[in-house]
Amino acid sequence: MNTELNSIKGKKVLVIGDVMLDTYHIGDVKRISPEAPVPVVRVTRTYNVLGGAANVARNLLGLGCSPYVVSLLGNDHNGNTMQEMFADLGIRNELFYTDHPTITKTRVIGNSQQVVRLDFETENECLNEETEQKLLDAVKRALPEVDIVVISDYGKGVCNDTVCQQVISASARQGKKVIIDPKGTNWEKYRSATIITPNLKELSAVSGVDVRNEDKEIHSAADRILKEYNLTSLLVTRSEKGMSYIAPDASQDIPTEAREVYDVSGAGDTVVATLAAALAAGIPIADAIYLANKAAGIVVGKIGTSPILFKELQDELQIGKPASKLIPISQLADTIKQLRAGAQNHIHKRLLRHSAQRTRVLSRKGQKTGGRTYRRIEFGQLSKTFERGIAPYQ
Repeated sequence: MNTELNSIKGKKVLVIGDVMLDTYHIGDVKRISPEAPVPVVRVTRTYNVLGGAANVARNLLGLGCSPYVVSLLGNDHNGNTMQEMFADLGIRNELFYTDHPTITKTRVIGNSQQVVRLDFETENECLNEETEQKLLDAVKRALPEVDIVVISDYGKGVCNDTVCQQVISASARQGKKVIIDPKGTNWEKYRSATIITPNLKELSAVSGVDVRNEDKEIHSAADRILKEYNLTSLLVTRSEKGMSYIAPDASQDIPTEAREVYDVSGAGDTVVATLAAALAAGIPIADAIYLANKAAGIVVGKIGTSPILFKELQDELQIGKPASKLIPISQLADTIKQLRAGAQNHIHKRLLRHSAQRTRVLSRKGQKTGGRTYRRIEFGQLSKTFERGIAPYQ
């Protein structure tokens, strides 16, 4: 499996969809506001990460792939911020400005708990013909050089019927698979896609019935959807029960692995990105789903929208358990480089989660325990070490 995993590096993936900016304000809560019965958060840190379809690209980058993003941005400060982030991370893109604001989701975190989320967006955004054509022209330019296509639909306006159908048709003509992370009940626009990855709620919505989280009901609903929309296959994500793959000639239920879940934000993006990377590399569908399931299991153990990293997935496959919290000093430089390349807040969030503890870091010198040699570095020291290597949005 590790040999197969190495084959995903360098694969080129076209991502079309709704990009957005995720902003985090992190702080502590020590009192209730005298103005209203709400906590007062003293903000100590603010940072931005790429969200929506841009988070799919961030996951692909973390896996060692080469994403190419086609989407829309507002002609505003947050749009400029996202342009800078794409440039700093080296993500190729064609992003077109619109009259609508850049979609931004701002989360306020106090004492490691989300207090509130603020969404800045325009409802029912519609593409005009000129912008729609710009998107399609960009897709046609990119298609010949990519290995696979992802449509990341967050229902914000980019993935309308015309865009989806033309992308699917153009991809089919060039022999490129299309993976879709869906939104809403209008699946006519996804007709003839290769794989669609709904969660249980989305499957129920498009089926028009309440599908319980049971194998038989999911397979039955999925079979009907496959026929109705001429789809090659479905991969249904089922929360604590893992995933179900359904195709006309095969089906498989993949259980999740027991572990502590901190945050499911972005897990769907990780599944889509890992699946796309694996299929682009020619990995068999069963193994591709296995990798996607492993990757999802890793990211739900992180706080916030955090991408998967190649090394994390590699370690998971090697040892068959969650990636170790021990980081060899010899690997610190590579880890920081990966953080700058798409996972800027991962280590900080793990450090925050364990701020009451000391973090072990492997070294050639130090105390021997259980065959391992390590020395202890205080939380504050390690935090400062990473601060110097993390991108400016942090």
